[in-house]
Amino acid sequence: MGEDKKTYRFAKRDLPVEEYPVASMAFNRLCDIIKDAHEANAGCVPFVFCPSFAASTRLKKQLSDEGLAFGVAVDSFKSQIRTLWELLGDGRQIPTASLRLLHMAKALAA
Repeated sequence: MGEDKKTYRFAKRDLPVEEYPVASMAFNRLCDIIKDAHEANAGCVPFVFCPSFAASTRLKKQLSDEGLAFGVAVDSFKSQIRTLWELLGDGRQIPTASLRLLHMAKALAA
C-alpha cells in the first residue's frame, strides 16, 4: 500500500509537503563556522538565511539538537526584511501582492 503524503492547499491545488534537511556535510561545516564565531567572541552573531520559514524552523531545530541554539540568528530572507522594516522603517506597511493589485485596479479605474 502507498503511504499518504502530507499536502497543503494553495491556489485550489493540493501540493506535496517536502522536507529538505540540510545535507550532513554542509550542516557539519555550518556548525564549525558557528563554533569558531563563538570562540572568537568577536561580538558578532552569525546569521543564516534560509529559503523559507519552514526551512529556518527545521535548521533551528537541528542547531538546537547540536547545542547551538543560542548565539546564531536563523531566518528567511522575507522575514528578515520584514523585521528590519519594522525596526528601521518609517512606519508605513510594506505592500503585499494583493495590496499592490488593489492599488493598480484603483489607479486604472480612475
